Amino acid sequence: MQQQPKVNIIEQGNIWTIENLYSPEECQQLIKICESNGFVEAPFNANMAKDTRNNDRVILDLPQHAQLFWERVSPYLPQHASQLGNQVLESNAKSGFQLLNPGFSNRLRFYRYKKGQYFAPHTDGCYFDNRDKYVDQSFLTILLYLNDVNNAGGETNFIQNGIKHSVQPKSGSVLIFVHWNCHEGAEVTSSNALKYVMRTDAVFRRIK
Repeated sequence: MQQQPKVNIIEQGNIWTIENLYSPEECQQLIKICESNGFVEAPFNANMAKDTRNNDRVILDLPQHAQLFWERVSPYLPQHASQLGNQVLESNAKSGFQLLNPGFSNRLRFYRYKKGQYFAPHTDGCYFDNRDKYVDQSFLTILLYLNDVNNAGGETNFIQNGIKHSVQPKSGSVLIFVHWNCHEGAEVTSSNALKYVMRTDAVFRRIK
């Protein structure tokens, strides 16, 4: 029997988790889909050092899975960017932005980490689209952990003068945080361990 989702607030409006949002069987199905399509080495952004990350990635257009993910996660998202609590974001930068419905892209990113693979401390870039009548911008990173990683590294650590918060990968749990938090995907330390994560971003719109 599927357990009920449980919300854990780490920092109000800034970092939170939802446990039990997906069943282990649903997570295994997603792992099979991404493995069948094949992983490649994750590319580097233009402003990213080559030693920042060495994990694997595959990007897939999965409209049905993206819609289901939206239906599961959206009840736990703020409707207005002004409700976000990250101190890096000035009030005027958040003003007027309302969560899109749906606010997720059909294009889902899957990450795989083997022993020795990691994603060093960084902040996430945002999606930004400035049109004549509106502006779309992502503010939130949404991670779905597809498997447990026990005593083998792989934590998502939030960094501020050392590790401020640490989130252990747990199958079916979702981690949500404002893009501008410095964080890392800690190195996987066991040859018997793999870490699988699905990522998308939550997009908000401001009408001009």
